[in-house]
Amino acid sequence: MGWKRSRDRYRGSNGWRYARVGEAKFCQQPVGYEVFSQLENEAPPVGWTPDHGGDPEYRYALFSRSGFKGSVEEAAAERDDIWLFSVDDVVRTLSE
Repeated sequence: MGWKRSRDRYRGSNGWRYARVGEAKFCQQPVGYEVFSQLENEAPPVGWTPDHGGDPEYRYALFSRSGFKGSVEEAAAERDDIWLFSVDDVVRTLSE
C-alpha cells in the first residue's frame, strides 16, 4: 500500500490562515474513515501562527486510486475541512 503525507499552508483573503494536510493512497481498496482519522490525529504541527493570530485551521485532502468508503464521503459532506480527490479528478485538473 503506497502513501504520502504532505503539509502546506494557504494564504486566504485574510492572510495566512489554513494548514493543508494530505494523504494519497494508491491501493485497490477504497479509502475509509480510519485513514482520515489517522491523518487528523497524527498531522504534525505546522510551526507557524496565522496572520490573524491563534492556531492555524487544518484542511485535509485525501487522494485515492480506488475511491472512498461511505463513512469518509459522509464526513466530507458534513464538514468543510475535508476534500476527496480521485485519480480522475487529478488527471482532469492536470489536463486543463
